[in-house]
Order: sequence, then C-alpha cells, then structure tokens
Amino acid sequence: MSYFLDMTKYSLKKVYLCTKIMKNITIHTAQNVPIEYELASSQDRIFAAILDAIGFFFSYLVLFLVVASVGASALTDRFGAVFFMQFFPMFLFLCYLVVFDVLLGGSLGKKALKIQVIRLDGKELTLGDHGIRAAFYLIDCFVTLGFMAIVLVMSTEKGQRLGDMAANTTVIKLRPANTFSLMDILSISSLDSYQPIYPQVVNLKEEDMLLVKTVLTRARIYQNTAHQMAVEDCAAHLQHILAIDDFRGNNFTFLNTILKDYIVLTR
Repeated sequence: MSYFLDMTKYSLKKVYLCTKIMKNITIHTAQNVPIEYELASSQDRIFAAILDAIGFFFSYLVLFLVVASVGASALTDRFGAVFFMQFFPMFLFLCYLVVFDVLLGGSLGKKALKIQVIRLDGKELTLGDHGIRAAFYLIDCFVTLGFMAIVLVMSTEKGQRLGDMAANTTVIKLRPANTFSLMDILSISSLDSYQPIYPQVVNLKEEDMLLVKTVLTRARIYQNTAHQMAVEDCAAHLQHILAIDDFRGNNFTFLNTILKDYIVLTR
C-alpha cells in the first residue's frame, strides 16, 4: 500500500511541476476526449519564423536572379523593382506558409522546432484557417516587425497571436506535456522484501513501462470512458504478450503491479 501511495504522490508532484514550468493547454477532440499539449513558447515560434525567413530568402534570391536574367526589362522600371523587391516576396512568403502547413502539416521552421498549429476546438484545420493565419501575419509580423506577435503569444492564456485568435488556433509542441523518463519510474521506492508476481515483465522494454505509467497517470487525471478503455486495452495487451492467465484484481491494480515488478526485477 505504501508503494502505491508513494507512486500517487509522485505522479501528482510530477504533474504539478510540469504545470508550473511549462504552459499547457487541454484540447477536447470531436469524441470529447481531452488531450493535453504543451504550448509552443515564444522562443520556439521566433526561431521557427527565422528559419522560414532564411530558407525563403535564399529561395527567392534564386528566383529573383532567374527573373533578372530572363526578363531584365521587368526590373528596370521603378514599379517592377518595387514589386519584385517588396510586395511579391511578401505574397510568396504567405503562400509558402499556407502551402506547407496544408500539405506537410507545418512549415520547414515548424518542422525543425517540432511545433504545429492546431484548432482549439479539436477539429481538423481547414484551408480557410491557414489563410486567416497567413493574412494576419501581415499585422502580427510584417507591419509590427513581430513585436505584436511576441507580446500576444507571451501574454495570452492560450499563446495566441492575432491570426490565432481569428482562426481559433494555437501552436503546440509535438510531444506530450506529461512525459516520464526511466529515472522517474526508477525513483519510486520499492520494498526489499517484495516478491514479484509476474517475473516475465523483464522481457518488456523501458518504453513499454513509460507507456503504462503515462496511461495510468492520464486515467487518474481524466476520469472518462475513453481513458478507462485505454487502461483496459493496455492491460489486455500486456496479459496477452506476457501469457498471463491468472489475472489478479482490476486493470489499475494489474498495471501497477506490472510496474512494481519491473522496477524490482530490473534495478
């Protein structure tokens, strides 16, 4: 019993520390399943924008040189020079953001920083959502040189710039907010006199144990049908691959026992 109390206290402490350190948001999917994400920081979004700008600059430089060599007359008059040096690259950059977000799920900068745009209502992003975000990019980043975007992302509860507010979106990090390392699991105290019930757990991998702990933690936080089913599926899968017929207790007890056996046997 003391083990389970220690593990529960540790899990609550872990969740509390995560909440204090990073800015999280919970999105409810169409099936009303809550999923917790870590919001992308202003630094992440700035670096992603810088990488996009650098990549686009060199790409446009190549295009500009090609146009200059093929149709140099278009650049000789004042209007042509202003168009190719100011307005046209701005338009192409916005198109680049929309096209890459739609086709690849994110621009090259977002991919590099492992961040992604999502809707706050859990629905799939549409072309219109991306278009709205791109249109407001003119105010958020171009007109105000990024100052407005930075201030809003840092000050708003959901980390939204104007484009995000208009499109009902935000930007998240592509990793779970509540993740656990192997040291998190091994730091849980075990009894020296404890006799493992399922010795075959030594055949499991560290990643399996991390998944089990994450499933249990989320089921405690979000007590709904979807997470209960996740616990049941996880328990059933482990019983199958470990060839366990003498299942003892409920699914939560079983998964906690699996965790405890693994810790004791692999230390």
